[in-house]
Amino acid sequence: RNNPNENEVPKNAIDDVIKMVEGRDFLMHFYSGNDEQASRIVQMGGYISILAMRSKERRKVIEAVPLERLLIESDCPYVGRTPDIIKDAVSYIAEVKNLDLKLVEEETAKNTQKFFGFKM
Repeated sequence: RNNPNENEVPKNAIDDVIKMVEGRDFLMHFYSGNDEQASRIVQMGGYISILAMRSKERRKVIEAVPLERLLIESDCPYVGRTPDIIKDAVSYIAEVKNLDLKLVEEETAKNTQKFFGFKM
């Protein structure tokens, strides 16, 4: 966060980060930007991680980002109380994209493996 006195990331902070990561592999952790910024991130080859937190803005982001560019996260212990909260994030993505839960589990796991370079 650029301003610790505020509860939200300043809207231009994401645009600033996008400029800094151009040409690199990158992941937008705990993504709080809008769907237009998310589309730019994907066009640049970036990934976006999704929390189980539900909102109109996050729904738009999930709709805008292809499944092959989504990762899931708990941000435990700061947001999620336990790592199991990732199941809720998978369910949320499946619901928004009208996809099978198992497919979302498998694809987001593949994305995680690909981005971080490890096997599960």
